Amino acid sequence: MFFRLSSLMKNFSYFHGIFSSEGTSVAGDLALLPEEEALLEEWTCSPWQRLEEISGLADLRTMQGFLFSISLHLLVIGCFAGVTWKITQEQQLNEFTWLTEEEEEITPPEPELDLAFPDDEPKDSLLESLAGSVALVQDDLAEIIEEPQTFNAEVAELEVFTMDEPLVAALTDPVLVNEGTVGQAVVHVDGAMDRITFEIMSRLERGPVFVIWLLDASISQVEERGRVRERLQQVYDELDQLKERNNGGLMSAVLGYGQIPQEVMPPTTNGEEVLAGIDAIQVDESGIENVFSTILWSVQKYRPIQTRDRRQTMVVVWTDESGSDLGRLEETVNLCVRQRIPVFAVGPSAMFGQQLGYRSYKHPENGEIYQLPLDRGPDSPFQERLGLPYWFEGPQLETLHSGIGPYALSRLCVESGGSYFINDQEEDRSPFAFESMQPYMPEYISAKEYLYKAQQSPLRRAVMRVVKVTNEMNFKETPTLQFAPTGANYQQQLIEAQKTVAYNMRTLETALQAMGAKGFEKEYAEEPSPRWRAWYDLTRGRLLAMYVRNMEYNWACAVMKGLGPNFVDQESNRWNFVPHPEMKMGSSTEKFATEAKMLLERCVEQNPGTPWAHMAERELKDPFGFKVEESYVAPPPEPEREPGNNNPPPPPNRERRTEELRMLEREKPVVLPKL
Repeated sequence: MFFRLSSLMKNFSYFHGIFSSEGTSVAGDLALLPEEEALLEEWTCSPWQRLEEISGLADLRTMQGFLFSISLHLLVIGCFAGVTWKITQEQQLNEFTWLTEEEEEITPPEPELDLAFPDDEPKDSLLESLAGSVALVQDDLAEIIEEPQTFNAEVAELEVFTMDEPLVAALTDPVLVNEGTVGQAVVHVDGAMDRITFEIMSRLERGPVFVIWLLDASISQVEERGRVRERLQQVYDELDQLKERNNGGLMSAVLGYGQIPQEVMPPTTNGEEVLAGIDAIQVDESGIENVFSTILWSVQKYRPIQTRDRRQTMVVVWTDESGSDLGRLEETVNLCVRQRIPVFAVGPSAMFGQQLGYRSYKHPENGEIYQLPLDRGPDSPFQERLGLPYWFEGPQLETLHSGIGPYALSRLCVESGGSYFINDQEEDRSPFAFESMQPYMPEYISAKEYLYKAQQSPLRRAVMRVVKVTNEMNFKETPTLQFAPTGANYQQQLIEAQKTVAYNMRTLETALQAMGAKGFEKEYAEEPSPRWRAWYDLTRGRLLAMYVRNMEYNWACAVMKGLGPNFVDQESNRWNFVPHPEMKMGSSTEKFATEAKMLLERCVEQNPGTPWAHMAERELKDPFGFKVEESYVAPPPEPEREPGNNNPPPPPNRERRTEELRMLEREKPVVLPKL
């Protein structure tokens, strides 16, 4: 019954989209397999909410459409008679994880330790199991689309523009951002406001405008909201000079948002009231930013202003996070596109391949700077970055800023005809120029379509499969590089280090099987996307480099296990494993090391000024082999016992200890906010 009712509601949404005035299907017209339902549930609203969203009669412009909609409503009501529905309206998602293929959960096998021993011979074939692997890994990933379909999604060209002309002069230029863009990074709030002001003034030339201002109510945005207010004051002063505000051409509403929206100023044409509304925003301490739910709520609430007054409506979002309710993205996109409401967002650059980022926060009481976590990603709808650590000293690059906007907000801006502007704090800015990152933008299409396109490419499928393996099999950290052994424990220390290597090798072998024994050089040459070519070079290059390092480390441990306990106690009790270009494990490791170096160097050469090149350079910083630097440190002499009596030590100073405890009580613990 549930399947039949779901199918009926999907058909209803499809036909309603055909006969509506906008001609857009709310639910989409792509058939889903049963296993896709769970995949897309977090990205789309429920069928009941779609019915509520599209059942309004304001969009029906003809009596024929009205009668058709009523007939379908009656049909649905008749089918639902006698069926009890338990509807859950709450759809807030406080966490976001990337969508992944609907596969069985990957569980790491119990490692059967394959440790190297001193009498082992170097091997010429390390990856024999990879020889028979299926290069295309077609059987590992479930097909998402049952039948081949042709998509014709038009992704707007990226646009970079500057505001060199005075704002008043900009009014004479009729150009509008009528295609969604991901705009140039802005350095100051003035630059972002100038661009938004340009959009407002351009629309005022065509008729009345209604702006919905949505400002992040987090404590981290208090100073930023003050700067927005100051710049907005200048905007209204210029509008006064142009006589645009006095005739009611510009109407605005102000909302703060966090866990729930707060309407601090209802729609008004009075600029002073708009500024007062910004001042009235109350700090939201929940640490939750439901930006998409707030957009949905405000667009639906102010719908009569758009239709009754025929005002061009636009939404402006000002935030320092990517949003907590990403599950409502597609619902928001559908609504804004159908009602022709562009969304302009000023926000952070996304973390590279990560959801969680950090923001510098200065505590108002002690003046200390703290790095607090907040959602600043991801930069794509699917996880595309390997879950592998780096060897040796240096950063792990886990908090790398991508230089482009978060996927969800950027997609909303692109699809709705708005723009996303990057506005980072100086200490949080990406080292990668926006111009360098433009060719590497992900396609701002739905997650379903993004996945479909990935499934059509063996190279992309393999990269996504490898990423899934390394992130789900809990790759352990790299083993220790410094040892201070004794003759009694050196064997056990080395065995524990080899256990870590053996565990990680299982993950590496599973991941390399998805890549195939020979890789995807032919598909690489045919891949049109520089983003995916960069991902391939970095992914396979790092996998091979990690594999070689683990094998060479394992061999070095085996050599050190051959030392006798007397030798360790008397001549060699300090070991430092350092990188070295010489390979000790045979021709196979040299072969894989050569390919790894070629891929990583190609990644650096082909993608200058990007995170991919930066991460490849980090991997290439050290050779892939190992050398053990040995030294001997004489053990300290045993302390001599002082002659004397057996009197007990003097009692502790109780007064001093009491004062220390009082000082600890006076020190209040630092309370850090949720951003």
